[in-house]
Formats: sequence, C-alpha cells, structure tokens
Amino acid sequence: MDQITRRNFVATVGALGLVGSADAQTPRVRPDVRSAAGRVNLRKYADAVGRMSALPGSDPKSWTYQWYIHSVPTDTTKQRELDRLFPAASPGRELAAEVWSTCQAHFPGTNSDYFLPWHRMYLVNFEETVRSVLGDSSFVLPYWNYVDGTQRALPAEFLKDGDSVWGSLFRATRRSDTNSGLPIDADDGDPSPLNAGALGQGTYRPANGRAGFCREIDGNLHGAVHVRVGDGRGMGSVPWAANDPIFWLHHCNIDRLWASWNRNGGLNPMDSWRDKTFVFPDGRGGRVVTPIKAVLAMTDVPYTYEALQPGPTITAAAATVPERPQVTIATARGIAFGADGAEVQLTPTSGPRPRVVGASTRRTFVLLSDLQAKTQPGVLYRVEVQDRAGAWRRVGLLNFFDAVPHGGPGEHDHGTAAMSDKLFSYDVTAIAGELEANPVVRIRPNGAPDAEAAPVVGKLDIVEN
Repeated sequence: MDQITRRNFVATVGALGLVGSADAQTPRVRPDVRSAAGRVNLRKYADAVGRMSALPGSDPKSWTYQWYIHSVPTDTTKQRELDRLFPAASPGRELAAEVWSTCQAHFPGTNSDYFLPWHRMYLVNFEETVRSVLGDSSFVLPYWNYVDGTQRALPAEFLKDGDSVWGSLFRATRRSDTNSGLPIDADDGDPSPLNAGALGQGTYRPANGRAGFCREIDGNLHGAVHVRVGDGRGMGSVPWAANDPIFWLHHCNIDRLWASWNRNGGLNPMDSWRDKTFVFPDGRGGRVVTPIKAVLAMTDVPYTYEALQPGPTITAAAATVPERPQVTIATARGIAFGADGAEVQLTPTSGPRPRVVGASTRRTFVLLSDLQAKTQPGVLYRVEVQDRAGAWRRVGLLNFFDAVPHGGPGEHDHGTAAMSDKLFSYDVTAIAGELEANPVVRIRPNGAPDAEAAPVVGKLDIVEN
C-alpha cells in the first residue's frame, strides 16, 4: 500500500486547509465499511449525518450546504436558494455562490479530466467537516467496495428507516430493490457492471479508441452505481445524488480505485491541467483553494486506504502509447430508444484503412457518445453487436447517469442537455472479423426504463486504429 511521508503530508494538508487538525501528524486510513474499523466509523458517520441535517442550510457544515456543493437540485435554482438561505449579504453567501453546483465533470462544458481530482478534494473537505461536527479528529470515511462480489447490496445500515441509530442513512429516493437489500446489479447479468475493469486502461485520458482511466471509471462503474442505487430524485440524478449518504462511501471507493490504478503503474497527466484550482469550504467553514497537483498522488493527500485493488500492471509503454491514425469503419447518428431499446444498422464509411504495423496490433472499438435523456431511465442498457451467424454478442453496458438535463453550473436547463465529453468505448477486436460489412448494433434495457426518459445516443461509431 502507498505510504504517506511526514513532509508531503504536512505540505498537503496546508494546501487543503487542514493544518490545525488535532492529529495532523498521523496519516489516516480509510477502512472498508465491512471491517471492524469501518463499522466504528460508519456509526460515527450516521451520528454526523443526523447532526448536519439539523443545521440550517446557511451553515457550511450543514447537510444541505455540503450537498449543494455538488449541485443544487432541479426543483429550484442556485440563485433562489442563495436568496432563501442568505437574505442579506455575508461571507457565507459569497462562499456558497462560489462553491455550490461546481461538480466536475457532470455539467455541460466542464472538463472530464477534472472528475477524479475534484471529487477527491470534495471528499477530503467533507471528511474534515464531519470531524468538526463530531468533535472527533479520528473519524475517517469508510468505502463501500461493491467491486467485491459479496458487497453488491447496499450496506444494511443504510436500509433502516426510522432507526434511532441508523435512520439518518436511509433515503426513500432509491430503487425499491436497493432499499429491499437486493444486490444492485441483480438485473445486469454476467459479467457484472460492478467491476474494476477500468484498472486495465493504460492512460488517464482517451487514447487510440480507449476511453482512458478517468472517463472509463466515470462513465461506467461510477455511473452504473449511481443509476442502480437511486431514482431521478436521488443517486440516479446529478443534482440530487449528494443528498444520499451512500454517495460519500461510493465516491470514497472510486477514489480508492484511482489510487489503485496509480499504484499499479497508471500515470496522471503532467501538463498544465495540474495548475487548475477549485474552491471548497474547509472543515471550519472557511474558504480553501486547492490546485489539482496538490492531490494527484497518495503521497500528497492526508489519508490512505485499508487495502488497494489488485489490477494489471500498467507498463511504461502502455502509459505513454503514441497516438495512431484512426478510421471510422461504420457510423450512425441520433439513435432514439423505445421501451425495448434500439436496433440500428450502421452505415459503412469509405476511406483508407489506417497503416498499422502488424495485424495483431490493430484494434477495433464500438464508440458511443452524446447521450441525452429527458428523465433518468433508471436501468442499464446492454450494448450488443450481431455476428455473421446472426448471434448477438454483448460488448458492454451503457448508463445515462449525467445525460439527463441539469444545465450549466448553478442553474438548470429543463430542455435537453448533452452529456458533455463523455465517451463509452468497447473493444470488439476479438470479434471484429465476424461482423457484417454493414454492422448491426442493438442496445437493450435491463428492465423497464422510465416511460418518459426518451433516451438518445447521439453518436455511434465503429472505429479501427
């Protein structure tokens, strides 16, 4: 497991606004929620959620204020909430105006590269807020390791509506199966979407048809958990997601997987994106500004994890692969889904094949992007291609987590909003030779989607490089 040095730790907690913590000299270990330490901290967390929920929304330590950092919900607007909670000008209002609805990267126009570091900063400052609320500097967020096949159901403590200890962790805005204690991937077949496949990505950003680690884990595992846990006024929707207490344990696990990818050899970008800064309230309600470069490595943050996720070693060659020419083999646009999904025959494109040395190095991918939906469908979709024998071959799963209209930072567009620069990429090299010249792709829901969802895939391409 990665270790944190005393020098790096103190430097980073200063950048994050955490200097002054009672035990700032001791790096903290975030535990698995099922472990003994995890259960101790989960009980503390339930207490904190109750206390934070009782605070006025104008208090930076309140549940409402912390939720709104991710996004103000769609039944109001940021300006309306600022006016309601802060009727007069104040430093608290100024900070709220600056930090509310700043989630990266689930608003149109934001940069998907910021998804992992922004949420890491969000977790660090939220965790410190919980310590402040409890007056307990030993608290650490546990992580929900749903990648483990025995942990696919929501932890039982989150299902106890009205319980004197655990009731604060319950939300009615979840799928009924989730709140019944069933595994959240029960309808999704084998292999489960709750897997660590993103750890096999060689690069952080998209490269040569692959989505890259950040977009792969964001669009697939991260989005799938959101959709399979909550409904359109809960975890299944960007503006409501952070109101569910499981949100924080989910993102703690996503952060753990990023740390695992780095430990296994994955390299974060080294260019100017590292200088981008984000603003948060710290654990005392003050304003803290943190650059991405201050949180990129586990040697730079004030915590580590009880266990990191095993995965393939990312070699230097895989991490620095040069861009190769890419050719679109077949394409389709504006694919609207009915209740049973969609089946589409792609149009072959003309043009020269890319020059690739050695047939074994040529890769073929199915790429989907520009997803839209009027409401959260509430299901995952199987993506399948048809081979020459007429058999359907499943290549992956698709979700519409942040494709539902939620507008730009701070306000909400109630029309149709695109999914920004999200990319779903499926490597079909193994079966590429078995596809028809006019490929057929089928996208089918696992279960009954919301009747009002009207999902659309804006772009569907088969590419080769």
